[in-house]
Amino acid sequence: NQHCAEGSYCAQKGCAAGAGVCKPRPDGCFAVFKPVCGCDGKTYSNGCAAQAAGVNVDYDGVCPVACTKDAKICPDGSVVGRDSRNNCEFFPCPETCKYNGDCDKSSYCGKKGCKGKGYCKPRPEACLRLYKPVCGCDGKTYSNDCLAATAGVNVASEGVCQATCDTNLDCDKSSYCDRKGCKGKGYCKPRPEACLRLYKPVCGCDGKTYSNDCLAATAGVNVASEGACKEKCQSNKDCSKGLYCAKEECFSDGVCEPRPDACIAVYQPVCGCDGKTYGNGCDAAAAGMNVDYNGECLAVSPSPSASPIPSPSPRASDSPSPIPSASPRPSDSPVPSPSPIPDAVSPSPSASPIPSPSPRASDSPSPIPSASPRPSDSPVPSPSPIPDDQDCETGPGYHVSIMCPYESILMEHCYRCFHPDSGEMVICDGWSEEDLRAQCNNPVPIVSPIAERN
Repeated sequence: NQHCAEGSYCAQKGCAAGAGVCKPRPDGCFAVFKPVCGCDGKTYSNGCAAQAAGVNVDYDGVCPVACTKDAKICPDGSVVGRDSRNNCEFFPCPETCKYNGDCDKSSYCGKKGCKGKGYCKPRPEACLRLYKPVCGCDGKTYSNDCLAATAGVNVASEGVCQATCDTNLDCDKSSYCDRKGCKGKGYCKPRPEACLRLYKPVCGCDGKTYSNDCLAATAGVNVASEGACKEKCQSNKDCSKGLYCAKEECFSDGVCEPRPDACIAVYQPVCGCDGKTYGNGCDAAAAGMNVDYNGECLAVSPSPSASPIPSPSPRASDSPSPIPSASPRPSDSPVPSPSPIPDAVSPSPSASPIPSPSPRASDSPSPIPSASPRPSDSPVPSPSPIPDDQDCETGPGYHVSIMCPYESILMEHCYRCFHPDSGEMVICDGWSEEDLRAQCNNPVPIVSPIAERN
């Protein structure tokens, strides 16, 4: 302005030093508020007011003021400072978004992962030449996360993308469908070309045992469980030497497991499925027997007024003579079919024939009292004699295990037979499990005289 006449000023474009043109200063200006920032750092109400003061305009708007240098952390983790052109207010935090369409073209919706809400972030203008592959949420592989952000894509996982699969047929021949377990979707993974000589057996999803998981992967098989596969079985005969058929219940299918080599000397009795008591579950397993229930095998005595159960007959191995039956029957006598329970029979099996059965409790209006003594004129019948081979109809090797009481009367031919090796149950004399349960009121197993067969 010193080079211009009085009443004039050096008009220039902006504030940069350089040649200007001397122009007269305005004598008056319209009262319009359109603030500009002069090159002297002051704010004028409009450009005319700045020219009247002999000052060139730096830019439109008010001049910035000195702001503190504190910052604010936004919810997305970014940091913003204060805006000197907006009364030192903090710059706005990135806007929340769900899709890239919620942001302007120079930004994208940045997220951690592929789902949920994110924040609009500027797309990088340049990236380093760094190969650190990532798998984008669009299923494509990018050389690094910066290039993914440039494309407006969030990172799904580190490393190259892997194709999803349901079976090995979804992958090429050199790969297999790798997954955790045997079901669900997996990712195509290259089959190992070589494996260490390491014996750490695993059970494959194909039911075969592999020396280690690497060899299973080489065969394109996922691991079902650690350790060798267990063979399914129904009895000990289905298992190899040193194994037994371990079951959850006596008559269910099981798997072959090794018999214990040794057991701790702790007495925690269990009742085996063969009706014998073992010192503990380990002892039962060592004998190749499953556990029916904890505790010693139950022995329920018949009614006090009933005749005692006859003593067991001698074993065949102890005497050359055959095992005598407590009540021999003619060989041509048919096995009796289930019939109503008699109220009374002759005390001796060889005496008079069994009288006609009396009406059942269900046919009579007066119920039979449970577990109560009968009048002396209605004696309780003697228990059935120990059955012979024809009673069990099972062949050699089976023995009688328990009998089932009907209230205070022992049913005839109510036997349950077990084979000590297979644990198979056979109901004797034509009685089925359902028949027994229907005939026996509150059935309680009791140990009967055991007649072992050779």
